[in-house]
Amino acid sequence: MTHFASTSPELPVAAHEATHQLQHAGLTNDGGMGPEPHAHEVAHAVMAGGSARHLLGSRGAPVAPSVRKYTDFSPDQQTAASQWKVGSNAKVGDEGRTVTTQNKHEAYADPTLITEANAILKAKGSGVNIAPGFLGPSGYAPDGSGFKTTARVIYKILSDQDDEKFYADCGVSAREVMGPSETDSSPRGIYKDAAGNRQETAKSTNPADFRDEIFMKGGLGADPGSAHAAYNALSGVDKDAFDKKYGINQYAAPGVGEAFTRRRDDMLGGSGFNFHWGGVIMVAGGDRVTFENYTKGKGYKAKDEDWYFSTYGPPTKPAQTWHEHWRSVGGTGKGTTLAAATTADPSPFTKGAAAMPTADLIKKSKTTANEGEKMALESELHNRWIKVTVFVQEAQETTDEVYAKAQHAGRAYETGEMDMKSGNKNTFWIPLDKLVPINGEILVKVYESDVFSDDLISIVGFNDPYAPQSDFRPWDDAEYHTTVELDR
Repeated sequence: MTHFASTSPELPVAAHEATHQLQHAGLTNDGGMGPEPHAHEVAHAVMAGGSARHLLGSRGAPVAPSVRKYTDFSPDQQTAASQWKVGSNAKVGDEGRTVTTQNKHEAYADPTLITEANAILKAKGSGVNIAPGFLGPSGYAPDGSGFKTTARVIYKILSDQDDEKFYADCGVSAREVMGPSETDSSPRGIYKDAAGNRQETAKSTNPADFRDEIFMKGGLGADPGSAHAAYNALSGVDKDAFDKKYGINQYAAPGVGEAFTRRRDDMLGGSGFNFHWGGVIMVAGGDRVTFENYTKGKGYKAKDEDWYFSTYGPPTKPAQTWHEHWRSVGGTGKGTTLAAATTADPSPFTKGAAAMPTADLIKKSKTTANEGEKMALESELHNRWIKVTVFVQEAQETTDEVYAKAQHAGRAYETGEMDMKSGNKNTFWIPLDKLVPINGEILVKVYESDVFSDDLISIVGFNDPYAPQSDFRPWDDAEYHTTVELDR
């Protein structure tokens, strides 16, 4: 069965998925290209108006039915399909919105996804910021949702001036991704309770503490040792049910600005590394892209250029999960994978139309007792603005040089000047980034610039509840109609 993202899929999308149906039904092999490039090639032939008959048949290998999440494309497959061309092995996310490669420091993604993810990273005070760069590879999404284009992920490492060196220790690097930058803050484990609600453990740098607290919260024992032993005594089926219910192991699903971590189980005689961490910077459907590194005995706070991007899939494709990929930590069945965070999830404050209004952000940041939530709220305020709209009813001179200035708690910001005549209207933008934290009145003034002394024309005391406020008073031989409001 094929599920399309639209009730009227484009012709090449339909052809691509029809090819998979033929593959799974045993009516065609993969033409020696692999399942995805073969489907791409058939779709390309159909889109060009030609016949795809020569691409179907017994040549190549049979294709077994499967759920397809991120798809691996070799350079030869990229060339054959003329899609997702990066020149090295690439992992293309199920939705076609992310691409990671075998090259260090290289990733591509949907520009909108990059921008949305960065808003969350900034809200959490992450030491890694990302932005869309030049045009990247393109192709048909493995999930059949159509042709997708990407942009290079441009990164900014706040702890290093040349943007190449990052903390080598995996735990330090993950905490730098999670933020706040340069604090090495202890994270909390993230899990679901019996009702499916997000919960947090106590803080710790040792994932074993997260693991044992989750086992106790899951009713397996009254103390860490007995709860841990009770979990290990469960059957494989019962362990999987527990894992799914509480969101651990293959079901661990950290969000942007959170992290995967896997802890060796010493009670079971686990071997290899005691743990590994990986900070998440983008999430697209079930796929997660990390920004991670690994220690090489260089020292706890050492930095190097060996960090990389990587893609991990959801539990519907177990071979692609973080849990399976890092089974070397402890060994298969001898380690626990968890999600972790250092600050509250800022998504309710930052995402799209449902984002919290700026006035509510200010109020909640002053009243919340949750340290992580307060940090997320105040960090998001750095992305918000004050909107100052000035209509010149009567100019002081033929042409006034108008600008706005905001002051709060000893901090100030001044906009650039705009030439304005009677009847002109302009909006000046003041970043809250220059004024936070906000604890009361923000004084907004509008001036007409003069050589010797600037003339104050409008003044607005902007205060709780931060509803739009105006000043229409004539002043100093001029009359400006000034309205001050928050951006949203």
